Formats: sequence, structure tokens, C-alpha cells
Amino acid sequence: MPAPTELHTLSVACYSRGIGHRGLALHLSDPSTTTCKMHHIRNPSESAYIYDPREQPLDDTTLWGRHAVTSTLTPAQAAAIERTLTAFGADDTNIPAVGTGNCQNWLAAALHELGFAADAAFWRDGIGREHEELAGMVREMGGVWVEGKGVEEQAVADAS
Repeated sequence: MPAPTELHTLSVACYSRGIGHRGLALHLSDPSTTTCKMHHIRNPSESAYIYDPREQPLDDTTLWGRHAVTSTLTPAQAAAIERTLTAFGADDTNIPAVGTGNCQNWLAAALHELGFAADAAFWRDGIGREHEELAGMVREMGGVWVEGKGVEEQAVADAS
């Protein structure tokens, strides 16, 4: 088994308060990790979604929170997930057309493709639900929800 500092986590990352953007973050499990590889689709032109994988901060001011799907991936398993997500994202037939789905649908389908059936079902049932509600549901089922900086930023804004 690899050292704990070599293990990887696959997390569902939820951005913005309410019903917002979601993506899959692949990152080291070490708590001091500050970056991730984000796999998601976005709609830069308002007419079509694109797959847009990128390195980015694990936590930023728009991250509402994240839920670890798994946090014990070996480097080889993380590399396999990376390859699968890259292939899944590059296949245009997996990207919903505007008006028929969005990043939330893509995320649930990607989790299913990766073999995380229970998580895929949970996040498919969570399509259109607010992140605050999903955080509570994750906690109720015994999962771990890590609040992001977006929660802190919103608390400051609400207090002023």
C-alpha cells in the first residue's frame, strides 16, 4: 500500500450557493494539498457545453463544498480514473446539449462510467437541488462534506 501522502481522492466539488456548478476533482488525499485536476463541462458560449479539464486550486472563493467519493486511490488507480475521465469527457456524445442537461447530469454520468454506481445515483437524484441540501444529505448518510471558502465568503457577506 502506498504511503498516505501518495493516496489520491476523487471529490464532487460544488460551486456557488444554491444550485450551482459541479465537477469532479482528482487530488492528493494529503490535507495540505492545494491543487486538483478538475474534470467538468461548462458553457462558455451559451450555445454548447465543452469538456474543460484543468489544474486549479482545490479550494477557492467560489467553492461551496466537496464530498469525497473515495480517498484511498493508489497512484495507479488515480491515473486510471484520469484516463477514463479524459476519454469520457472527450466523447461529445457524453456531453448534454443545452436545454437537455448540464454539468450536474454530466457529473452523475461520469461517476457511473467510473463504476461508482451508488454515488452516481445519489448525485443524479441531486440534480437541481441546492448545495446546502446536498451537504446535509451527505452528512445524513454518514459521508464527509468539506465546506469550501465560498461558505466563509458568503457568511462574511451575510454579516455585513
